[in-house]
Formats: sequence, structure tokens, C-alpha cells
Amino acid sequence: MAKKPTPTELKQQGEELSKQIAEVRKKDVNFAMVMGKDALVFHTDRKKNCDVLWRTAKKEAGGAKGAKGVASMSGKVMVLDVDDPDSVPGPLLKMAKKHFAERGAPIRIMLKGEEEPADGADDTADAADEKSKKAAAVQTPEQTPKSASDAQDDPSDEQAKTQKNETADADRDARIEALRKSLIQDFKAMQPDLKRASQSQDAGVNKKVTGLARIFIDQVKTDVKKAHSVMGLLQTTINSAKDSGQLGADDAAKPNTASITRRKKLAALEKGVDKLLERLG
Repeated sequence: MAKKPTPTELKQQGEELSKQIAEVRKKDVNFAMVMGKDALVFHTDRKKNCDVLWRTAKKEAGGAKGAKGVASMSGKVMVLDVDDPDSVPGPLLKMAKKHFAERGAPIRIMLKGEEEPADGADDTADAADEKSKKAAAVQTPEQTPKSASDAQDDPSDEQAKTQKNETADADRDARIEALRKSLIQDFKAMQPDLKRASQSQDAGVNKKVTGLARIFIDQVKTDVKKAHSVMGLLQTTINSAKDSGQLGADDAAKPNTASITRRKKLAALEKGVDKLLERLG
């Protein structure tokens, strides 16, 4: 769980943030940003998928609220192209700006599609917010709403939320693993067609099928959703080659009913995974 850093840790984190910003200025990177109780966790990488970064950031932050996607620079502003804009927590960008500033790497941050703030607009908004906080702090007990005393987090509620999130994570992981196994089984059933495609006299078919098969093998280990999409492209390519006779006469076989059944199960599993991912953010 992310804890409030010491001055020394702030300096070290600031140096790392500066490197991350420099990388984003050079080229777009995948990112994951998760809100912790005392600090923000921000990970970037050009090669690692944002889903992988998201899982790592959630563990470090001890929370599940934030955003993931692709980060880029537009002038002096970091632009976040998030996977699910509707799930982005309201306080995230403000917390991120504070996180960067406290570590000596101040920068303006916005979501892709939003209007870029004018110079000084963020500072004006922050000053107004700070003023309202100070005004609230000097209220007398009679002026303070009774509900304010109830706003503190109940440890039992926090524990229940954590258990709920862990259960949901386990359910999601189980569904993803089931989808992965089904994809691998479907891929094995395609081996005869893949072999004929690799021996095809049509260089185009050979290259497409071999390339898609290689991508599938790589993606099924780390990104099941992408692997499922690649599997669809692979099946379409093979069927098209069969229809045009590019795999030879032997390919005019009857449809593989077992494979068709697995494809239907894959679709059902994928819907379940998508719904879980939407609930978990």
C-alpha cells in the first residue's frame, strides 16, 4: 500500500517522475494511475500493456480507483487517453497534479477530449478551492453539519470493501483464465489448417497466417482480449483462403463442430470478463 513518503523518498520519486515526463515528451507511452490512501501510484512503459501496469499499480496503491491508457504530451500539458473515461474518479487529476508538484515535477494534466486549460486557470481554481477550505475550517461547531462527524471511514466498511474487491478480482481472474484455456484449445484445433497454410504456394496467405499465429501465441500469455481478436482474424483469413482454394482441395472439409462450440463459449466468457472489468474500473 502506498504510504506518505519521507522527504528523501519525495526527492527520489521526483527524479523518477521527471524521467517519466521526459519519456512521454519523446513518444506516447502506456500508463496506469491509481489513487492510494496517502499517495498516488503512476506507472508508465512503452512496451508493457496498460492492463499489466494497472494490476501492479493497484497492488502498490492498495486501491482500485484511477485510470489507464496512453499518455502523450500536447505542448506543456500531459494528455491522458484513458480506456474508460466514464470510470475516471473526479479527484484523480487534481490529486495527480498535487502528486507531481510535491515531488518537484509540476505539470498540467488533462483527459483527452477535454478543453485544454488556459495558462494560470488551474492555479486560479486551486486558489479558490483552498480559500473555501480555510473558510470551512473556521466554522463554529454549531455551523458544522452533524454529518461531517460521520464522514470518517469505518474500518469495518473499508475491510468489507477490500474483501469485495478481492473477491471480484478473483472472479475476474478465473473468467480470464477460462477464456485463455478455451482460446488455446481452439488454436490447437486449427493446427491442420495452419500447417496447410504454411505450405501454401500463395506467399500472401502463408505470411498472413504465420504472422497472425505468432501474434496470437504472444498475446494469449498477457492479453486475452487481444488474443481473442487475433483469433477471429486468423479464422477469417483461413476461411477466406479455403473459399478461394488457396489452401488446396483437402481444405474443403466439413466445419469443425467442436471448434464452433468453443467459439460460442468464448463469446460468452468474453462478455463476462468485459462486465467485470467495467465494474472494477
